[in-house]
Amino acid sequence: MIYVIDYSSMVMGFLYGYMKKNSHRTTNTISNVVYQMISSKLSKFGCVENDVVIFAIDSPNSWRETVYPAYKRNRKDRTGDVHKAIKEIKVTVQKKVTERFRRRKDLNSIYIEARRTEADDIVAVLCTESLSDFDKVIISADKDFRQLINDNTTLVDPTDMSVVPIGNYQLNNHIIDGDTTDNIPGIVFYARIYENDKKIFNTNDTNRHLIMKDGFIDFEQYPRMVPAYNRNKELIDMSMIPEKIKRNILNIYMYELKSLNAIKNYQTVE
Repeated sequence: MIYVIDYSSMVMGFLYGYMKKNSHRTTNTISNVVYQMISSKLSKFGCVENDVVIFAIDSPNSWRETVYPAYKRNRKDRTGDVHKAIKEIKVTVQKKVTERFRRRKDLNSIYIEARRTEADDIVAVLCTESLSDFDKVIISADKDFRQLINDNTTLVDPTDMSVVPIGNYQLNNHIIDGDTTDNIPGIVFYARIYENDKKIFNTNDTNRHLIMKDGFIDFEQYPRMVPAYNRNKELIDMSMIPEKIKRNILNIYMYELKSLNAIKNYQTVE
């Protein structure tokens, strides 16, 4: 089995809870606790010898900020001693944890980080390109990954390692409604649609059906929605990741895969 881990999603909430109670621990101790947490959750879900574990790491900046400068601008830097402590150690802990997984002989661990690339991009590109034919598990609390669920791709919530059902998720509705978590407004917000001189839209999704025709937006009637819809599609639809970003992710993946094989061969000879 292949496990693709959205590192920040799996670790940061846990790290905050731990640091709140153990703020004076050394980075080695904290790294060990995080490592044990990830190992335990993987084992709980059934990870066994020779399985593949891929860590997808967020870059500080994202290409989506070029498409929409306000992207994630609603996420203010958190204050407080715990958040400051986490900010100081998180990169060190991340490197120690992933390096420890790399050294394990029973697992095949890969670490991927790319410039201007989010963990979402890494997970999506690998799952739809290099790993498309393999059974795999995405570990993330980000429900946006529901658009990747299929017969050989399972989404698991790292909180309790429960399988996330696709439910009634529809990508097109997600694009129309926007994403408040990432500060992406619903397209209705910008359309300023009026009917009989009366504003008919008060929220992003309550009256979504009023602009739909046969399951799609009636762009002929509401042409002002086109730019906002296209913007949201580029930001939310994971099939819209730029080719340059895709190629970079795949190149890094192939490099890491070759390095992993070299390490495994060396360990076998040793």
